Amino acid sequence: MDCRGGNDADIEACEISYEAGEDLAALHGCEDRWDNYMLCLDEELRCANRTWTHDNDCDNERDAYNDCIN
Repeated sequence: MDCRGGNDADIEACEISYEAGEDLAALHGCEDRWDNYMLCLDEELRCANRTWTHDNDCDNERDAYNDCIN
């Protein structure tokens, strides 16, 4: 997703995606791993060349969340 020049529809799509991830985490009892992943993204995400990136800084948290829900 572009991190510059978004509109209301882009923001709404992002919020829906977040809520779906949160719901999936709750369904599988993985809320703590979801929270850790979201906290990492909150701290590490930055806009580079109009794209959100964390330079793989949150891969461990993402993998732990994915392992839990799968």
